[in-house]
Amino acid sequence: MPQGISFGARVVGDWTRSLNQYASMAAAQTKALVTEKDSTVKDDQFPSDMPVQVPVQVMIDGPYGGCSVDLGDHETVLLFAGGSGITFTLGLLDDIVGRCTRKGRSNGERTRRIEFAWCIRSFGKFSCFFFAMEQIFLLTNISIGCIEWFSSALVDIATAAAASSNTTTPIDLHISIYVTCLCVPEAVPVIPNSHVTIIRPSIYRVLDQLTSFSPTTTTTSMRPSRPISSASGKKSDAESDFDIEESAECSHNSEGDRQLSEIREGGGVVVCASGPASLAREAANAVARLQMSGRGMRLGGIALHTELFSL
Repeated sequence: MPQGISFGARVVGDWTRSLNQYASMAAAQTKALVTEKDSTVKDDQFPSDMPVQVPVQVMIDGPYGGCSVDLGDHETVLLFAGGSGITFTLGLLDDIVGRCTRKGRSNGERTRRIEFAWCIRSFGKFSCFFFAMEQIFLLTNISIGCIEWFSSALVDIATAAAASSNTTTPIDLHISIYVTCLCVPEAVPVIPNSHVTIIRPSIYRVLDQLTSFSPTTTTTSMRPSRPISSASGKKSDAESDFDIEESAECSHNSEGDRQLSEIREGGGVVVCASGPASLAREAANAVARLQMSGRGMRLGGIALHTELFSL
């Protein structure tokens, strides 16, 4: 994997729209020059979604701050992101998995179980563009789904975590992606031990399941998923935490049925949530609710870090 920084942006405002227009115009000029100089190259050899490198000068400021807790001090980790908040939690995931696998827990990292959750509005395809910072180029007119933006990084991290199962100190990683509209289930990239579900989850429900003293089971096939409801037709206390809009679920697992290892008492739990203010408040309330239930002490304490991503 090439070293450097990749930055993806979707057209959502004046600045990104202007940058996209510049990149699109420069890309069109580049295609025109190529076809003009080489008569053997036809226009249809440049499909509209083909990425074209466009030189651009950029200025980068930051990064600032960081996570206020060390994930390696806790056996169980929940990383919960909303939308672009994944840019924060993905870095944390890469760091802790790398410390536990590539670096062999050189600083005494205790982490054994990680649930990585990402909520996005739609999997649908968007016109977007990327900075390839290593060479300072824009790749423009890439039409891909939101999940695809980070799929290569997630695959690499999930593969590294899965490979640790043969070691004396394995790390279990499960990836959950929640979308409002899946749109094209067949286009969901294969990521080891992952789920893509049409549902709006409750952070408390996810945290409650993750910290229950029984294994969290995942499934292996792409199948229709029934809405969650009790036999009486009323939602149970746990189910009421979900705003259910579920119609399908995609599960990817190359190793058969998988589950996160059972949580142990006293190992400690850390929750890192990144997204809009409403998500940060929900994460704080979820941690407080679990603490008040009395389970927090049995778990060895629950740490929390929230990161706001808003315009």
